[in-house]
This record gives sequence, structure tokens and C-alpha cells, in this order.
Amino acid sequence: MRIAFSSWLPISVALTSQTACVKPAPPVNVFRLGDRVQVGPLVYNVFEADWRAQLGQGGQVRLPARRFLIIHLSVTNGSSEALSMPDLRLVDDTGHVYTESMDGQMFRRGLV
Repeated sequence: MRIAFSSWLPISVALTSQTACVKPAPPVNVFRLGDRVQVGPLVYNVFEADWRAQLGQGGQVRLPARRFLIIHLSVTNGSSEALSMPDLRLVDDTGHVYTESMDGQMFRRGLV
């Protein structure tokens, strides 16, 4: 009986020490429409967001996989050098990441 206990103890200590090394998730920043948000030298300002079931009319209608989220925003470069704006990503309440899509298909990238 003593042999079983002594072999179980190092395993439980090893498992306990592994869980102590897990880093907590970074805090989620939530901003409101119109808030000025600076990320590095770029300053973002979302001034309108609208959900739509379709884009266009008649023969030019485009239907999404679910719904379109149309976001109107401005991005200002505060740097003295030219910069490209990185692709935008949308993160839902469960942590799933959705990338930009020009054809209305739902591109999902897993968790943040």
C-alpha cells in the first residue's frame, strides 16, 4: 500500500505545478461607437455599425452566409512614415475570430 501512495504523490505534484504556470487571458477591451482607440501609431474610430440581411437589389443582390455587418470607421496614421492598415477581425462573445470577407462567406479562425 505504501508503494502505491509514494508513486501517486510525484504525479499529483507534477500536475499541480503545470496548472500553476498557465497565464491568464489578457483583459478584453470593449469600446463604444465614437470612442478613439489607439493601437500603436494607428487611431481607430468606429462611427457606425449596421447588420444587414442582404446587399444590393434585384439582380445585383448579395446574400451572406448569415448576415452582413457593415462597419464605417476612420483610421488615422499618427506616425511620420507610411503604414498599411492591418486586416480587421471580429471576435464574438465566445472568443471565435471572424476575418474580413468581401464575398459574404463566413470565415472563422478558431479561438483568440
